[in-house]
Amino acid sequence: MSRTSSVFLFILPALIFIGHVTAQNSGWGSGIIIPEKGIQTMHINMPLASFGLFDTPGGKKAGTIFMKNSVNVVYSLEQKMIVCRVKDEDLAEVAAAGWCLKYYGEQGDFVKILVQSTGIGLWISKTELNYLHLKPETWLDFMLAKKTGFYPNIDIGLNLRLEPDAGSKKIVLMKGDHYLIDLDGETDGAWAKATVKKYSTRPCKAASSDNLSAQETLHGWIKIVDDKGFPNIWFYPRGCE
Repeated sequence: MSRTSSVFLFILPALIFIGHVTAQNSGWGSGIIIPEKGIQTMHINMPLASFGLFDTPGGKKAGTIFMKNSVNVVYSLEQKMIVCRVKDEDLAEVAAAGWCLKYYGEQGDFVKILVQSTGIGLWISKTELNYLHLKPETWLDFMLAKKTGFYPNIDIGLNLRLEPDAGSKKIVLMKGDHYLIDLDGETDGAWAKATVKKYSTRPCKAASSDNLSAQETLHGWIKIVDDKGFPNIWFYPRGCE
């Protein structure tokens, strides 16, 4: 990836969806880096501080990542002597205009970030994150904590099954955001028990989704993250459009 040496103003898109990125992950070691005090809206959830970037977990320092202001996060590479903005794809909008840095794997005291921005990814220390009151949270834990207001995030559709197993009886194949998914709190690994409502119109596009009547209500199990830990379900961070 080529960039000029100047710092670009980071203009955030209206909505960032979570892509399925090919990366080396340990179990469900992928998610977002969030402040201990909780996710804030209207800016990128990182402090105005500089963090070291490493080529491997505990390896050679490769550069730094830092905030310029609430809407401008950049990284520098020591060998190339350049400063680049973090690509939109390495951030996730998880609250109304509130973005967090994604991570794509973890090993020991390190998590892997900037996979899309650099093409290979670099590593950042959990100890350093903790010092500045940040923590990695897996997509699995994030989804379980949020609980409600999801829709299937897979183009081919997401199965609702009778039991938490890929070989279990399929209740329905959910495609698109006509389906509204609420997690019931019971889990089994990457699977969660859910209540699913199907609507004739998209609930988030309706004048008042509270007054909509579901065509049907179903109960079963869904796999809320895939085998690499990336979300199979998503939501509207800004509420209904």
